[in-house]
Amino acid sequence: MKIVPTLGLIFNVIIFVLLVIFIINILNPYLIPNIQNRLQPKLDLGLVKIDRNAIASIAAIAAMEIEGVKQISQPRKIFIIFELVEFKRTAIDVELKKDDELVLDIPLIIKYGFSAYDVAEQVRENVKKTVEKMLNKTPREVNIIICGIE
Repeated sequence: MKIVPTLGLIFNVIIFVLLVIFIINILNPYLIPNIQNRLQPKLDLGLVKIDRNAIASIAAIAAMEIEGVKQISQPRKIFIIFELVEFKRTAIDVELKKDDELVLDIPLIIKYGFSAYDVAEQVRENVKKTVEKMLNKTPREVNIIICGIE
């Protein structure tokens, strides 16, 4: 006699797996300390740790200062299921490369009537200038992703 799982059972298993992945993504920074997750300038008395979310917040505020930026957007995903699984605290992706080099990916929605290229260049320059001023660290790359025009 073959046991055929019902659709309800399959659905429950899928929901359970997605929930576990979601919880792991939320708790990951707390469960696995990642030295690459933070800039760590060395001082005589210890370290100053700057979290990726703080860097992303600086970049977001600097981007929103530019006329023509409507909002910071989530980058578009290819598969809908990844949106359910992936949990990011900020839309701006901050990567720390070797030697604490910063790479920022900033997804934007531009206001209708503005030149997307001009706004992107102004955002790039303002983010670079602001990050340099606040963190004493020049970003290696500031990538602007235009996700839409509204």
